Parts: sequence; C-alpha cells; structure tokens
Amino acid sequence: YYNLGGAFHEMGVLDDSIQSYLKSLSIDPDYAEAHNNLGNVYRQKKLLDKAVNSYMNAININPDYPEAHYSIGLVFQDLGQTDLMISHIKKVITIKPDFAEAHNNLGIALKRNGKLDDAILSYKNALAIQPNNIEAYNNLGNVFKEKGLIDLSIRSYKAALQINPNLMLLNINLGNAYKELGQLDDAIA
Repeated sequence: YYNLGGAFHEMGVLDDSIQSYLKSLSIDPDYAEAHNNLGNVYRQKKLLDKAVNSYMNAININPDYPEAHYSIGLVFQDLGQTDLMISHIKKVITIKPDFAEAHNNLGIALKRNGKLDDAILSYKNALAIQPNNIEAYNNLGNVFKEKGLIDLSIRSYKAALQINPNLMLLNINLGNAYKELGQLDDAIA
C-alpha cells in the first residue's frame, strides 16, 4: 500500500494516495516514511494541520529523520510560524549538513526575523554546497540590497545570471540594484 500511495501521489490522484498511505499505516503504524509521505500529500492538498500531525508522527518514530523535519519546517513557513520553521530546519542541518535547500530556507526564515547577517551566512552555506543554486544567489542579493550593500547584491545577481541569463526576476532585481546606484544605463541593459 505504501508503494501504491507513492504511485497515486505521482499521478496526482491525491485522495487515493491518502487512502493507500493510511492503509499502509494501519498495517505498520511505525512506518516513518509513510507518515512523512502522507504529510506531503496533505501539504499539497493544503491540509496543513493534518500534514503537521503526519510529520510529527514520523519524527516521533525517527527523531533524526531529516526529510520530516524539513517538510514540517516548510509547513510552519506556510503557516507563518517562523520560529518553529527555524527550529526544524536547524535540526535538518544538524542531521544532514550538506542539504543546500535547508540552508537556503533557513536563510529565508532568518531574513524574515530580521537576522540579515545570519541569513547571509545561511545563503553562503547553501552556495558552498551547491554553487549553482540560483535561488540562494538571488536571496543573497536581496539581503545585501536590504543592507544597502548594492555592489554585493549586483555581484550575487550577476552570479545567478551566469547560470541562467534568462530569468526575468533576476534581471529585474539586477536592474533595480543598478537603479539604486544611479546607473540607469546599466539598469536598462
């Protein structure tokens, strides 16, 4: 039933996926991966309370399950509970320090909490692990811009554009950074 739940999830048949995972859990209630994947389906359906319960079940079974901590952290982000998100994402990084997306998402949460220097460190950690992480470069550029470090923000946006020059958001961010420096010719280019 676990595999069937995954297949239904991949096909987008979410209600059948839920039923299959629930059946799997009725057979083996301590199957952490089934709880986690059920949480993923609930999150996709925007049933966030049920998602939190499923992820917590997975974590209670396996406290060092990085995917469950990461996923519940994303739900807490969706719910605007940044401190809980930070707590779970930090746990992910403790368990799996090479998880670049966790570092990037920690940076997002830290920025929301006004901890810009800590956010910068998180984005740099993400980039050290995954040097082609466009989102981390963009986020880093945004924090530098917010701190008034426009030259560094431009450098970050340009690094991301080296990876993919066609991303509109990055081009807009770069143009706005040049505009802040009064370099309108560069902003238009």
